[in-house]
Amino acid sequence: TAVYSQLAGRNINAAPPVSNAIEPVFSPVPFNIQPPAQTVPSRFGIRLVVAPDLSTVGFRQFTQPGTNAGVLLEYRFAPRWLVSGGGIYTHKIYSAEGKDYNPPPDYWTEGPSIYLANVDARCRIIDLPLNIRYEIAQRPRGQWFVSGGASSYIMAREDYDYKYYKNNQYRETSWSINRSNNHFFAIGNLSFGYERAVTRRFSWQVEPYMKLPLGGVGFGRIRLISSGVFFSVKYNPFSRKW
Repeated sequence: TAVYSQLAGRNINAAPPVSNAIEPVFSPVPFNIQPPAQTVPSRFGIRLVVAPDLSTVGFRQFTQPGTNAGVLLEYRFAPRWLVSGGGIYTHKIYSAEGKDYNPPPDYWTEGPSIYLANVDARCRIIDLPLNIRYEIAQRPRGQWFVSGGASSYIMAREDYDYKYYKNNQYRETSWSINRSNNHFFAIGNLSFGYERAVTRRFSWQVEPYMKLPLGGVGFGRIRLISSGVFFSVKYNPFSRKW
């Protein structure tokens, strides 16, 4: 037949003809592509803080460290700026020379026959700090910062051990006072640190600090210097994703 005669002249095992045209290649594109979720920084934060406390007068006569524990509230009022305040219960232990101790003028009732040599103190204080923080380096999960401000001290209890001379004879005595001295914005606060996010709402923080005297504190109006490292856990109640 005509069809058979046409096929007879062809090699049925030969490869099909190759076209020079380039066919476009299509890859499937999923619909509704969403960008990775990002965390919007919370304006409010709650921090639980603990720290050792090393207190001294004039960087002399260092003693065993005391302790700090408290709660701070934070508010972010600008992308890199936060303000914080709260209450920290602190137990300060320090030793001072007699020349550093400045009690009221009528305290030494026996006049010039008394020479105060040394005072060992243990004070329980409510520290009320008010600080401003600036974040100098921000990363997706952490930031470096510096902080400064001032603290008010509410003296809950003061225990003193006096070493003194009376008529050239060495003596010792102890004395305590409760809730009698309050010092508003008498301490300057300086610190720097690093905060690291663990989840969207929780982070931890390490913050070396120094507290410098702006005035005298306690019954003896001591110019107290304190230092240590705050370790804290922070909760951001209103963090959200966009």
